Amino acid sequence: MYESSSESAGEPVPGGAADDAGLDEAGPDDWWLIDPFEEEYAEPTAERLLEVACGREASPELMAGLARIDVTQLCADDAVTVLQQMQRAAAWLAGLEAKT
Repeated sequence: MYESSSESAGEPVPGGAADDAGLDEAGPDDWWLIDPFEEEYAEPTAERLLEVACGREASPELMAGLARIDVTQLCADDAVTVLQQMQRAAAWLAGLEAKT
């Protein structure tokens, strides 16, 4: 029926879940420790927004992300990339319109 083991009740298994970082400790990214109301974390840079937009598939989220980018903060090459991403989003929207 029940076999007792050498482990005593209440002792964590080495290498088990108790060894992982809990909610009271910062994880590898520390993402939840950032206060979104702190000024330095308030708004990502235009370059970072463009990087995220380039990684997205064409969708409403892409269009919303592109609308947040201040092109005046970008170099000429990145400004052209924003235009290309906007054209990609517009083509996606035109295709969606044609389907409906």
